[in-house]
Amino acid sequence: MALRRAPWCDEAWFACAGFNLAAHGKLITPVIAPAPDDPKTLGLGLHTYWVMPLHLLFQAGWYKLFGFSLFALRSVSILWGLVALWSWFWIMRALTGETPIAVLTVALLGTDFVFIMRAAAGRMDMMSAALGYAALAAYLVLGNRSLNLAVFSAHSLVVLSGLTHPNGGLLSFAGRNLSRTLRRQPAYFIELFPLNLVGRIQAWVAG
Repeated sequence: MALRRAPWCDEAWFACAGFNLAAHGKLITPVIAPAPDDPKTLGLGLHTYWVMPLHLLFQAGWYKLFGFSLFALRSVSILWGLVALWSWFWIMRALTGETPIAVLTVALLGTDFVFIMRAAAGRMDMMSAALGYAALAAYLVLGNRSLNLAVFSAHSLVVLSGLTHPNGGLLSFAGRNLSRTLRRQPAYFIELFPLNLVGRIQAWVAG
């Protein structure tokens, strides 16, 4: 899929910013023509601020290691697709205690059409989702050892997910509700602070 699928506009936009950062040290997207009726397109030849930065930064490092190509762009999503599958293995194993169920979950998810399409696309969706899934896995696995470590690790990953795509921050609410449901505990300040931090960091980066 990643080798045969025709490229599309989103991949050109996001690859352009990552390539320019890797090759010229500038996070710019000059392939997008400025449109007066679309403010987010203005000034993209000088700086890129219309998307969250983490995927673009990861791209730049990836290109430094493996060179620039369409497949190099898409292989970033393939890598994070593997992280997503790994995370779901530990989520299901922690919830059920059954390794066969965890393996079945990974097998079903890994053959799902939508999942495969996202993992073969040169966008940030799979990276953001994988970081969010890793946050849930970290909480569930580490929660039996140290609640503070579990909450810190999970919310750190949620912040990274939100810095990859704004929708990734929504997983913080799912993680919070999951933590309160499984542990039947009230939301302490240590849980609420990272949730607010996600929004503050996103607003600061976007502004």
